[in-house]
Amino acid sequence: MKKAEKVSKHKKFKFDTRIFAVIGILIFLYIISKSNLAYLFSVLANLDYRFVILSFLITILTIVLKSVKWKLLITEAKFDYSIARSIIVWVISFAYGFITPGRAGDFIRVFYLKQDADIPKRKGFIICLLDRLVDLASLAIITLVLYSASINIPFQLIMIIILFSLVSVLLAVILDKLVKYSHERIKSLYYLSKDFVIEVFKMYSPKQVFFPFSISITSWFFSFLQSFLILLAMGKTVPFLIFSTATSTAILVSLLPISIGGLGTTEATLYFFLSSYLSMEEVIALAFVSNVVGLWIPALIGFVLNGFKKLEGEKLK
Repeated sequence: MKKAEKVSKHKKFKFDTRIFAVIGILIFLYIISKSNLAYLFSVLANLDYRFVILSFLITILTIVLKSVKWKLLITEAKFDYSIARSIIVWVISFAYGFITPGRAGDFIRVFYLKQDADIPKRKGFIICLLDRLVDLASLAIITLVLYSASINIPFQLIMIIILFSLVSVLLAVILDKLVKYSHERIKSLYYLSKDFVIEVFKMYSPKQVFFPFSISITSWFFSFLQSFLILLAMGKTVPFLIFSTATSTAILVSLLPISIGGLGTTEATLYFFLSSYLSMEEVIALAFVSNVVGLWIPALIGFVLNGFKKLEGEKLK
């Protein structure tokens, strides 16, 4: 009886981490409250839609590239999945990722892989997780390179980053030796994670990941270009290097589970970097149109495709 009471209390006071998504909304509302809405609407009303259309075409190209990258990872894992199906499922998962903090909904692809190609969920999860990690790693490297090129990161700082990486590897080796003396739950979690990493290396060699990694870097460049075209549609100019640095940082911040679709965090990050070139209203307009073209429309298409998938699954395979 006491055990049941403890369980019920635990459920009652369980903290819902989704509440963190409110932070982004509050940031956005604060930014809007400090803006001149009349000027904001004026900026939106005077867009050059030729650049907006071109931006959307770049978005389509980016989606295809990211889908091809995922398809390659599936193929390298010795599974068969058509490129057309890869694009459809990628867009559907993008839609679910868009509405979930940290874009966790992106992992719905695991269930599609199981349903469409009978790929075990564990292997499907590895494929999708590796796809996410490739994107994150390539974006982190691009961001570091952009920072070093645009704001002249000191050589000492680069050496500190390298030293920190080496120390992390050393600590990982020491942890592997000492974990056997830890608590059973920690030990169990560690060995489970270790087995998972070993399975990843069994499925993929560094050579097999290199080409998807290269595609990921290319797709990020097109993502920056997509937003830059919106900037041109507004009749504004910012050095592409600085703009790419701001955009890459905004994307990384948007992945934190404190907003939905980067709402609030994207605007705040862009303004921090671009305030010397753009007003607050222009940054909001830039983020809004970029999100409509690069996020909202693809997400809407993804939900429509998901609806057709339920009705006409066989036709979409």
